[in-house]
Amino acid sequence: MSGPAVSGPAVSGPALSGPASSGGPAKRRAVFLDRDGVVNCLVPDHTGAFESPLCPEDVRLTAGAAQHIQRLRQAGFLVMCVTNQPAAAKGTVSVDRIDLVHRRVIELLEEGGAHIDGGRVCLHHPAGVVPPLARVCQCRKPAPGMLLSLAEQFGADLSASWMIGDTDADMGAGEAAGVATILVLNPDSAPKRSRAHRPGPVAGDLGEAVTALLAGAGRQDAQAEGRVAEAAGNVVEAATGEGALSTVCILAGGLGSRLGGYVDQTPKPLLPVAGKPFLLHQLALLASYGAERAVLCVGYLGDMVEATIGPERFGIQLAYSYDGPKLAGTLGAVREALPLLGRRFLVLYGDTYLRVDYRAFDRQWKASGLPGAMSVLHNQGRWDRSNVEYADSLVVRYNKGSPSEGMDWIDYGLGGLTAAALERVPRTEPDLSELYAALARRGELFGFEATERFYEIGTPAALEETGRFLETINS
Repeated sequence: MSGPAVSGPAVSGPALSGPASSGGPAKRRAVFLDRDGVVNCLVPDHTGAFESPLCPEDVRLTAGAAQHIQRLRQAGFLVMCVTNQPAAAKGTVSVDRIDLVHRRVIELLEEGGAHIDGGRVCLHHPAGVVPPLARVCQCRKPAPGMLLSLAEQFGADLSASWMIGDTDADMGAGEAAGVATILVLNPDSAPKRSRAHRPGPVAGDLGEAVTALLAGAGRQDAQAEGRVAEAAGNVVEAATGEGALSTVCILAGGLGSRLGGYVDQTPKPLLPVAGKPFLLHQLALLASYGAERAVLCVGYLGDMVEATIGPERFGIQLAYSYDGPKLAGTLGAVREALPLLGRRFLVLYGDTYLRVDYRAFDRQWKASGLPGAMSVLHNQGRWDRSNVEYADSLVVRYNKGSPSEGMDWIDYGLGGLTAAALERVPRTEPDLSELYAALARRGELFGFEATERFYEIGTPAALEETGRFLETINS
């Protein structure tokens, strides 16, 4: 199987082979295969630990790998390969070497009469030393990014698809993507199966896994039902400690056009405020309320944001979701980040400093059972135009662009959404405010009263005022 070099798109690696989906009426079932330990043998490194081969001459297929892959294809399955390869990020080998090793795996499969329809290679690692590969990403398993990307490209039906792997990360990626899983109990990869395996089929090798799959063994109803983003919540919530704040989505990708020359070479979240980048003030505030995980939706100069802030601050694990060449809007950015956000998450803007009880907001919203939430302040036109009608813990009406009589409250800037809430508006809708308005019309937007005024850095005057305030409280 031929394909481009492995150093493709940062989110999920390149397409290694195969055409894009033709858009036909019927989606196909797919099997996603981990590579090392399933398709090819692991090899001992200098410490004796079994790892991925780093030289093409060390590549050996597992017993009958080509034959078993062909069994899947003959049964009508698309066969995809999804593999974490962090050695380049760690500085151990070059990307070109990883490419050569992967091509050797494919070459040996083809020599055995097997064909892989497509694949992804994740080159990232959060503890890497080689930028830009040293990063938290959406593609490194157990995140589901590689599976979701391939499913979209090839038109795969995730509800009828499978993941076969030999590590916890493989099982997590499959579960997060909403596919059924089979765990291969390769003894060489046993150290990477530290947690108890969730109920489901296990196999001794790829051959046994394929036999179980073709027999339909162990298909779990929970894996066959529901939406992909909802399933991803299992992994996201497992990564967040009990009692911790819900994952926080920070919208930090805007151009900051009202700031003029301030943002010519510096993205708005990194503007110096009271002696340090504004985003650090925001993250420190979230950490004080128990936040453990946040996703930064970045666009304009996003690489600079990630390079400056890194994968962790104040005990908060950070992931980054990038806009494409064309900015997707606030709601488009949330949709793009959904695999990282899970079932339920908080949302705020990267240019606001909100003195509100985040824990109480999160707790009361969850208790309401509503799919959306908005913090509101009894503004009465004091700081900006009031745009919310609020009563009895419910946002009754919301109109950001055209406030009307009876709106004495204002959107404070902290929101909450479930993944299912995004279905209330068309997928083409780019504006988060339109989703909030739709939820309010349906009686589905919980309201939480804030009592302290908000601060923001959207204009030069606001930037100066917020700087004075932060200097005062940090002195």
